[in-house]
Amino acid sequence: SDHNPIVLGLLLGNQPPAILGVPATPRTVVAGEAFGLDGLTVSDPEGGTLTLSITASNARLLGLADADAAQPGLQLVGTPTQINALLAQAVVIADMQGATLTFTLTDGATAPVVAKMAFNVTPPGTVDPANQFNLSIPGQQAVTGTVTGGGATCRVVPSPQVVTPGAAGAQGLPRPNASLPFGMFALKTQNCDKGAMVTVKLTFPGALPTDAEYWKWGKSADNTSAHWYPLPASIQGNTVTFALRDGGLGDDDLRADGNIVDPGALVVAAAVGPTPVPTLGQWALLLLMVCLTGLARGKFAGAARRR
Repeated sequence: SDHNPIVLGLLLGNQPPAILGVPATPRTVVAGEAFGLDGLTVSDPEGGTLTLSITASNARLLGLADADAAQPGLQLVGTPTQINALLAQAVVIADMQGATLTFTLTDGATAPVVAKMAFNVTPPGTVDPANQFNLSIPGQQAVTGTVTGGGATCRVVPSPQVVTPGAAGAQGLPRPNASLPFGMFALKTQNCDKGAMVTVKLTFPGALPTDAEYWKWGKSADNTSAHWYPLPASIQGNTVTFALRDGGLGDDDLRADGNIVDPGALVVAAAVGPTPVPTLGQWALLLLMVCLTGLARGKFAGAARRR
């Protein structure tokens, strides 16, 4: 049909968009360890609005907002420049062998372009004891944590601590009606590869509520004043997994210097207690007692007359 947008696009000489930077061979990654989509971009000769659909298999995709949740996969919509900026912030965690990401790019005028990124997923190694830690919380069981990735010399600065928001300089709440049941976690790494990404895994004493999120207090590329902002995280049962990039998202000093500074907190909805039953004041209670006494005397007097 002449009204088909793909046919019209071909008739008008539109050139198809392209997906660039997909490796020809599977990329080797470590199971459970975060990595970015470095080098992956889209282009379009017309520079128009594109839709990039991403479908993950045996992998988790963090840091991207779905533009159309009604469609399968995760949808990114915008110009090539806008979509490429989003892809630069994406975080991927491959869970097992066979992990893939499938990309489908459309411009509404030409046939969709499809590309698949495959991964060779290797089992995680033993975490260096220097990168294992416990966070002691008064009155609760400890939260255990690990840091992986970042290069051969990347280490946690002893010792990560639980601090109050005030001690961390945090102001206000991350979101309305929020609470920080475990306080804030002060974590630093050093001697990492410059610009590297590390994976932080926190294990809590019990299952976390479905509305739990991980938030950061500090600077970000789009706001160099300290502020609260949500950090993309995968929350499964009692485990929170998130990525910090040296000089990038999650690194408070915003410098790619091999050191990462991370004050953050698990955020949940504030507990709502039962609605209190309204009570009467002292004078109201006294008046009620007088009324009840009067009613009682009236009843007894009526009974006496009937006798």
